[in-house]
Amino acid sequence: MKRKTKTTDDSISPAADVPPTDSVLSAIADATAQVKKILDDLQSKIKIGTILTGSERKRLFSAGGKHYGFIIHATDIARANPGWFLPYKFPLDDMTTDRNLLEQTRQLTHTLERLRTLADDFQLKKSDTLYHNALNIYHLLKVHARSRVPGADDLCQQLAPHFKNRGKRGSKDKPTANEE
Repeated sequence: MKRKTKTTDDSISPAADVPPTDSVLSAIADATAQVKKILDDLQSKIKIGTILTGSERKRLFSAGGKHYGFIIHATDIARANPGWFLPYKFPLDDMTTDRNLLEQTRQLTHTLERLRTLADDFQLKKSDTLYHNALNIYHLLKVHARSRVPGADDLCQQLAPHFKNRGKRGSKDKPTANEE
């Protein structure tokens, strides 16, 4: 992946995609507002009570690959043989309704995972571009500070704490793994 290119005038310019336009910013803001509204609406309709704690989640069975297949197969068998082995008051209709709800929530989860992946990838690309641009600013300030440009050293010192625990890579005192 190409991070940055040197131009003929020795200034560094990012080779990433074009900065987002107002329409992209507006689309992200609109999508965020719509997702929040949908989430609030869904939460009011589902009424599962409080959010589950970690220990509560551990006690519950999920409908992962093996469990989901078992649920589908058992429901199909029960519906195909309703009066043969089930007790009289077995809630088969409720089980069928819950199975349909489970399928819908699995589709919702898949859609949300796709949305999350899209948002994560977009955020990662933008943060990478921004970080490299910020590094360029810092490096240019360091060059100006070394050239004793008035005010450059103060600005450089404001950014320096972000790198305070990072020494030069590789120390001459300590041998590397290959040197030992």
